[in-house]
Amino acid sequence: MEDKSKVIKNDPDALTRHHRKPKVLGGKDGDMSGNISFVKRKFHEAWHLLFNHMTAPEIARECNEKWTDPNFYMVAMTYDEYHEFISTKKGGDHHYV
Repeated sequence: MEDKSKVIKNDPDALTRHHRKPKVLGGKDGDMSGNISFVKRKFHEAWHLLFNHMTAPEIARECNEKWTDPNFYMVAMTYDEYHEFISTKKGGDHHYV
């Protein structure tokens, strides 16, 4: 008889805890920290295969250099930088959001 715990543990569609800011970079642990997302195992493993523990600016740079349509440019900015940027755009086209 097959061990059910192994099937569930290795299920590519099972939800896993992903630290949005890696703990090794100072990210908090715990579901209430806002730093935890629940993602399917297959996507979680793919993320770490591609980006490991890169910072957001490093990920944006990697995507720009290798993955993104050359007519576009990805930018990583802090929450505060983003809201300052948005506040300077008085209406208009917000396709960059």
